[in-house]
Order: sequence, then C-alpha cells, then structure tokens
Amino acid sequence: MFKKIFRKPIDAVLSAVAKKYANKQLSGIGKVVMFSLDSIDKKVSVSLDLKGEKETIRLDVLTYDILKEGGRFYFVVKELSSSREWVEVAAKKYLKEKRMGIPRILGMWT
Repeated sequence: MFKKIFRKPIDAVLSAVAKKYANKQLSGIGKVVMFSLDSIDKKVSVSLDLKGEKETIRLDVLTYDILKEGGRFYFVVKELSSSREWVEVAAKKYLKEKRMGIPRILGMWT
C-alpha cells in the first residue's frame, strides 16, 4: 500500500517527462495530449492527436518491461491495444517486443 502511495507522484513526474519525450518523437506526425504511467501495474495510457485524424486516438500499453543494458535503458512493449484498428496494427508491428531507448531518468525510476 505504501509503495502505491509513493509511486503516484513519481509516476506523475515521469509521465510529464515521457510526454515531452514522446512529443519530440512524434514531431510532424501529431502530438501526445495525455500520458499516464502506472509503474506498479506496468501500464501506460496515451491519448494522441495525429495529423489527418478527426478524433483523439487512445493507445494503451497493457504491460511493458524496462531493460538496462550497458548503462542504457530500453522500454519494451509486451501487450497493447488502441481505439483505432490501424494504430493497433501498426503499433503491434513496429512497437511490440521492440527495444526503444528511453531517457535515463525514465529507466531509473520505472
């Protein structure tokens, strides 16, 4: 119980950092309007405004791992779902089980 109480504010800060980082990665494609990290249950919820889409798209990482290798940290999506079929198909093809380098602060605290 105490772990969850202390993790919520840390997750809020990490969510803000991750949102900023994700927006840099999506430059020219769209933007993240909401990013919510739950490091206890290893879940992430993201709302995206993508160019050409009329509605906000939701992408949920249902479970993930953080790997450390040679002083670098990697985010690995295990399971995910999306509110749009094409986003889910693309995310499973390009994100699922792929190692994505992440900033050190995200790796150290998640």
